[in-house]
Amino acid sequence: MWNTRSTGQVVPVGLFEIKYLESHSVLFRGNNAAPRIITSFLHTQVEGYLADTLGPIMKEVIRDPRLQDFSTGGNLSLEEKEANLRYIQVIAKKFLDAIVNSAETLPV
Repeated sequence: MWNTRSTGQVVPVGLFEIKYLESHSVLFRGNNAAPRIITSFLHTQVEGYLADTLGPIMKEVIRDPRLQDFSTGGNLSLEEKEANLRYIQVIAKKFLDAIVNSAETLPV
């Protein structure tokens, strides 16, 4: 997507819109090219990375029967709440480790 109307030069539409915005706060609110370009890029470049990196862990979490009725509140004993919290920390660490260990395959 390029704009050659106003300057006679080839200027990326996203940069053109950013340069001439009245307020930068509207950049991602309106229906303009910048968020559409970013979204398109993310879908084409990052989707495979996320599926490969986090997909196996997501499947594991979805299938985990311990997470079907998971709670850290309610009528649980303090020991059960702490055990549930530790388990969530283990899962969060799996996600973080997967992301950190995939740095070489991160699309840039």
